Amino acid sequence: MSWTRGSPFKQWTLSRNDKQSFDLYKMQIAASADGQKLNADNVGRGNTNEFKIGSLVLLSTQYLPTHAVYVFGASKLAPRFIRPFTVAERHGSAYTLELPSDMRLHPTFYVGRLKPYMQPESSSRDGSPTTTRGATSASPQASSPSPGEGELVPTPQHGSASATEAFCTFSCCLSPAI
Repeated sequence: MSWTRGSPFKQWTLSRNDKQSFDLYKMQIAASADGQKLNADNVGRGNTNEFKIGSLVLLSTQYLPTHAVYVFGASKLAPRFIRPFTVAERHGSAYTLELPSDMRLHPTFYVGRLKPYMQPESSSRDGSPTTTRGATSASPQASSPSPGEGELVPTPQHGSASATEAFCTFSCCLSPAI
């Protein structure tokens, strides 16, 4: 870079090498920005679920204050998602949930903090199988294995059985060691 003389204001001009370097840097920054945009478009933001108003969702406990989450002693034993809450409104990529007043939280959360609630499968009262998400639950009579078909045997307490018996968990494997 060089300063031009004779000017009341200090102006600078770029030499040919400086201009080439500047153009090269500009192209590299543009190429880097294009690559980052392409990667962001391909990968996305992860959780992009869409929930209907009235559907049930689970709320992530990450970053929630401890007064809002029931404490189970150690934090590593605390649930990662809590209760099913009902979706009240949608605001772009955020959802307003119907929270109980004792949680003392702002009710609007980003979609990445929510997970769809799946109701547990249950059979009807007459014993016929029910379907949930395309899977059928078998009746209790059909699910019990016949004797000798690999039924589970409770494992013994530590130090109360031989090493061979401790590693065998199926009744078909519990033959005495030779």
